Amino acid sequence: MTEEARAADKHTRTDGENREFKNKAAAGEVSEDAFDKYEQLKIRKQYKWLIFVMNADTDCVEVETEGAPGSNYEAMLSALPNHDCRYAVYDHDFTTHDGRRTSKLYFISWMPNNSTRHNKMAYSEMKRKVATRFTGTFDIQAQDEADLLLGMHIITKNDVEESDDEFEDDF
Repeated sequence: MTEEARAADKHTRTDGENREFKNKAAAGEVSEDAFDKYEQLKIRKQYKWLIFVMNADTDCVEVETEGAPGSNYEAMLSALPNHDCRYAVYDHDFTTHDGRRTSKLYFISWMPNNSTRHNKMAYSEMKRKVATRFTGTFDIQAQDEADLLLGMHIITKNDVEESDDEFEDDF
């Protein structure tokens, strides 16, 4: 692969940003601040969602973004980068089939296709440590919005439109 091809490949994987991946360290632990905010989300409902990032400088998983109690999953989706991995916890409120209001906590491993291989490996390796610290959550691994919404049962497989346009014949 030529140098120009490598540069173009990097450019397409980062959603138009030509940048070099700098976060080469894997985090060691969940920071106390991140765990405290998780507990506030879980018990006191002070947040609707939290997004976590691995910090190479402190070797900890830290809170990057917080969602206000009145926000929804669309606000969380807009806060998730489409070129970098993250962890998130989302408090999903819904009505059961028999009319009861309830909620579930989801632990989300956000690993979009545009993120680097090293980043995906680092987040995959750290996932077990982070998930065991955040108890009482249902696990979702998502590469895009459809994966996330399917995992939280907001949409069904019938709602997802699969695009086969490039395989259709135009007769």
